[in-house]
Amino acid sequence: MRGLATYLHAMYDRLSAQVAFLSVYIAEAHADDEWRLRGTVTVNQPKTTAERVGVAHRFQAAMNWRIPLLVDPPETNAFERLFASWPVRFFIVDARGRMHYIAEPVDGTYDILELEERVQALLQPSS
Repeated sequence: MRGLATYLHAMYDRLSAQVAFLSVYIAEAHADDEWRLRGTVTVNQPKTTAERVGVAHRFQAAMNWRIPLLVDPPETNAFERLFASWPVRFFIVDARGRMHYIAEPVDGTYDILELEERVQALLQPSS
């Protein structure tokens, strides 16, 4: 996640004057009490919004996360259920609320350059 965070922050720094960036903290991908992987952050799956907010704050501090961060309430996991965003997903939504792009992982990873290319394409004036 650190490498991805570095690139996302660089893109945020370049484009945040033109594009609104939001991130949403959803369910833990590798919570200790569900599917722990060695070397990952150790945290149990939050059961309440207050617990998930606490975990999200720790994430922000650990990753120096500067992109605005919302929290998906674990009582409903509404964002994750609606957008199938687990464990990580990228969306591009225009100013009118139209979905233009949903990144699909390939072999467990994303083409971050394609994400930026699609953002840049939306910023170009229409002919």
